[in-house]
Amino acid sequence: MEIVIRGAVVEDAELIADAHVQGWRVGYRGLVPDKFLDDQRFAEARRVGWRSILSGQMPGALGPLDQVFVPVVDDRVVGLGHVGLERASSADGTHRGELHGFYVHPDYWGTGIADQLIARCHEALDAFCGQAMLWVLRDNPRARRFYERNGWSCGVGVDLVEAEWVGPVMDRAPQLGRPLPEVEYRRP
Repeated sequence: MEIVIRGAVVEDAELIADAHVQGWRVGYRGLVPDKFLDDQRFAEARRVGWRSILSGQMPGALGPLDQVFVPVVDDRVVGLGHVGLERASSADGTHRGELHGFYVHPDYWGTGIADQLIARCHEALDAFCGQAMLWVLRDNPRARRFYERNGWSCGVGVDLVEAEWVGPVMDRAPQLGRPLPEVEYRRP
């Protein structure tokens, strides 16, 4: 299987959305209510969102340093890795890099695609920042193991205490019915 990692283009939006939705449906099953995951409105919102983001119709969706990478297998986009500046600046006004989103279609889990995609994301982050961070659902051990295996550490400070917040997933709290705590991971 030949894997190519390249920058996303508008024509990739449908397959990016498919990988994103299927990643949620399999990866978050049991964490997010089935009713939400299986709702076609969720899938359609992802399709519209990725089309708008990649076509530039959603102003501010991509920052000046943001990059979206896609793994391609047999001419099919099977995931996404979105990096850029951290959404919120630190108290001193500086920004870290952030892995904003990372999904591989579940049909390709365990194939090594995610390792190649995260390596490309690391290269991009290393090119413009000294430290990077990401948020991951606290109760998602599979994702947490993946990030830890790829050089990310949970939490802040010397003791790596978990820094928890209610992140972007919680923007959908009324639809999800309950909070979904996220934890911060960092990579030097």
